[in-house]
Amino acid sequence: MAIIRHNQSLLDIAVQECGSVFAAFDLAVANEISVTEELVPGQKIIIPNSDNTFEQVANYFKKNNIVVGTKYTEPTVSFGFPEGEFPISF
Repeated sequence: MAIIRHNQSLLDIAVQECGSVFAAFDLAVANEISVTEELVPGQKIIIPNSDNTFEQVANYFKKNNIVVGTKYTEPTVSFGFPEGEFPISF
């Protein structure tokens, strides 16, 4: 079982827990979700046995306490103007 952290996708969990992105399909089936489903921090994911596991890679992440989190979130950009007020009209 893995608990989702901020900015983690199913592909991140597959690499972190199984050592390969190919395991994402096994994770999706075991958890009855889509490979592209938006995961929520705190969500629990079942880690099934997979033929797509590379123990050496997964053990590296575990041994070094590395959390893989590559999901891109669009940054918020502020130009310093109050909401809805733009000093130039077109």
